[in-house]
Amino acid sequence: MKTFFIPLCTLFLLAGWLIGGVAAPQDAEALMRDITDNIISRLEAEPELREDRAALVDLIEAEVFPHVDFERVARLTLGRHWPQANATQQAQFVDKMKIILVCTYSAAFAAYSDQQVEYLDPRWSEDRDHIEIPVRIMSSGEPPVPVKYRLHLNDGAWKVYDILVEGVSLVANYRSTFRQKLREQDLDALIADLGKRSAETCKRDS
Repeated sequence: MKTFFIPLCTLFLLAGWLIGGVAAPQDAEALMRDITDNIISRLEAEPELREDRAALVDLIEAEVFPHVDFERVARLTLGRHWPQANATQQAQFVDKMKIILVCTYSAAFAAYSDQQVEYLDPRWSEDRDHIEIPVRIMSSGEPPVPVKYRLHLNDGAWKVYDILVEGVSLVANYRSTFRQKLREQDLDALIADLGKRSAETCKRDS
């Protein structure tokens, strides 16, 4: 259960932090709690959502993903290869990453099973335009799982750009994977592989 629930907690907490976009920083935690409760309530009120992959994908795309800084995620994961890519390659890479992540989160929605979230004190950057949100995911019969969410202010709106689960960065993990793959193939081939993976994961054309 832990493996599937981690992305789900990520989704809940992203939604809680990010829906409403321009909320004042001091109101962010209250907003996170309110929206998280609303999403969980919807899952509990509409259990059929867990069986409808298309509906889950649509929900995530509409409510959460507009508030993730996918370009920054892409730049960080590709590292030195990002500035070497042309504009078309960059756009294609961002699109494939979106599909992979939305499919991951939709699968996690289906695995929701009454887990609880404990909110810890956030840590701000000195200029208050970055914040790291630590939480603990509580599942019955299992030790708590620490998760941290990294957000930054972009044009007055909070955007997520990294997530750490048990100390492992999502961005760093992808960067390591892509670095290895790009030793063996060019960027176009990597983008094509991501397209195949996303299509297989979501069972839809990418």
